[in-house]
Amino acid sequence: MKYLAKCTFIAVLAMPVLGWAANVRGKLERVAGYPAGYIRVTINCAGRRTNSVYTGGDGFYFVPKVPAGSCVLEIWNAKDKPVSFQIQVREPSTQVPTVKLP
Repeated sequence: MKYLAKCTFIAVLAMPVLGWAANVRGKLERVAGYPAGYIRVTINCAGRRTNSVYTGGDGFYFVPKVPAGSCVLEIWNAKDKPVSFQIQVREPSTQVPTVKLP
């Protein structure tokens, strides 16, 4: 019984670590210098894609709960295929440099 209690205690301590993730934010701009509003953005980490978010009218986006590590920022400027950029996600938050779009 003591063994089961110790295992349960260790599992409970490990749970927050397993669920920890980072917030990713950034901005999209057009080459002409104005914000790229209402563009779909996703992040793909090890084959798992986040839920879609959209840039605001100011071109800023915010993606919550992204696993830390090497990921791909996907910008769905066209309907069929995203423009992809390699990013490094770090906890607790990552600021992606401004991306210029045509």
